Amino acid sequence: MIGEYFQKRTIYLYKFLRTDVGLKTGQAKIIKKEKHFFSRIHVEDIANILFISLKKFKTNEIFNISDDQPASQEEVAVYGALLLKMNKPNPLKIEDLEEGMLKDFYKESKKVDNKKIKNFFNYQFIYPSYKEGLDNIVNDFI
Repeated sequence: MIGEYFQKRTIYLYKFLRTDVGLKTGQAKIIKKEKHFFSRIHVEDIANILFISLKKFKTNEIFNISDDQPASQEEVAVYGALLLKMNKPNPLKIEDLEEGMLKDFYKESKKVDNKKIKNFFNYQFIYPSYKEGLDNIVNDFI
């Protein structure tokens, strides 16, 4: 499953970052790992693709749904901090993480190719990357 984002989730994140345990105090951390990417998609694009797929589908096919730009957690967090006019989160090295699910998540990169879904459904993303999605959320809701 790729990471999805939408207004409500991002607004909660914004409120967290503005609190005493978030970016404001420098306690928020981002995991720094070179060449670690994760695919994301805005929930509005998910809904649009699902509606289109109800009219046009192909039996026994699997379609991966993600936007055009896999990105690192650091890249997304730094861009979000810039939009919110805050300092970027402090990096935390992968080696400093305790063993467990979070460290396991960073063992592999999670890039998803979306060419098949774009071609089959002739779909143009409303939010082709996290930048357009976060811009929309910040400009319209924060």
